Amino acid sequence: MNTNRVDACRERYFGAFKKANLVACLAGIVALAVLIPAGMAEYLPDQMSTVRITLSAVLAYGLAFATMMWIPGRALKRSRALDDADVCARTPSQI
Repeated sequence: MNTNRVDACRERYFGAFKKANLVACLAGIVALAVLIPAGMAEYLPDQMSTVRITLSAVLAYGLAFATMMWIPGRALKRSRALDDADVCARTPSQI
């Protein structure tokens, strides 16, 4: 019974890492697709160098990935806490 909630949580969020990675890659691509033409058309400030444009895409990737992995991470943490509470609440006669 110790791993029932954790296993159920893992099954529910199976593929979340892959999906988060794909969405984060798309966020980075969209950031580049917007910033590169804007930089070529000189709509961006002079301080926006190629390095800053690339870092903006990496930042978009990181934020999208972290946001999408937050929900499964919190759910797994709650499941483990509930399982630990169940183990601690058992009396010696139940073990």
